[in-house]
Amino acid sequence: MKLHTFLFLNLLLCSLFTFAQTEEKDQSYLNTISRDRVLLELNYTGWDTDHQMINSSFTVNENNDTTFSEVVNDLTQKWFNRGLNLYFTWDIPLGDKKSSNFSFAPGLGLSMHNVYTNARPTSFANDSTAFYSIENVSKRNNKFGTTHVEAPLEFRFHTNPDQFGRSWKVAVGLRLGILMSRNAKFRGTLEDPNGSPITVKEKMLDIKGMARYRVGPSVRLGYGNISLVGYMSLTDLFEANKGPQVRPFSIGITFNSF
Repeated sequence: MKLHTFLFLNLLLCSLFTFAQTEEKDQSYLNTISRDRVLLELNYTGWDTDHQMINSSFTVNENNDTTFSEVVNDLTQKWFNRGLNLYFTWDIPLGDKKSSNFSFAPGLGLSMHNVYTNARPTSFANDSTAFYSIENVSKRNNKFGTTHVEAPLEFRFHTNPDQFGRSWKVAVGLRLGILMSRNAKFRGTLEDPNGSPITVKEKMLDIKGMARYRVGPSVRLGYGNISLVGYMSLTDLFEANKGPQVRPFSIGITFNSF
């Protein structure tokens, strides 16, 4: 985990601890509720592959820009791509806090996703990135990772507003994200121009052409401190004409507390 990501998480947790120490609430009431202020999500994450990737056949134009030209139809992903989200939210009741079934909750946190595929990225001087397929390499050795600072906005419904910890809950909303870091890691055996096998270990930290911002709807449904969650980005992973047209999505389980 990078230093700035570690510092962000520590700042988030310190702010939460300070808030918990200074907030004046009736403790007997706090013991009966769970307002979903801390959300920890474990996700399966992936890419919408209705859009096609790009193959390894390439051309070089007069400006010495290299671009891929062929289409891959057999993009495959690992059966389980890991994702982890951590959010701190503030639950604002829409009405009396002990009787209203509805609330609004803005928040802030981190979204970290790793996708494993048979497509290896290559970036070019014209600030674009293309992918080409690789064969005979386990997908677990070919990872594409992103980290976003994300602001979730949720409208929530609780069946028992006076006992959130014993309530069915539905939350729908939007998540607004800013790209914080991206990387790609590859390890495998390839052939050199002479056809001889070579072992390659590669790490890319500057993947070009990626969209800086993303937005998408989210839905959570659960009981007490556990929920199922789904998210779908409405924006592509890459900017227009800068990379393949794929959109991230995730489904998983949320553990929420106080």
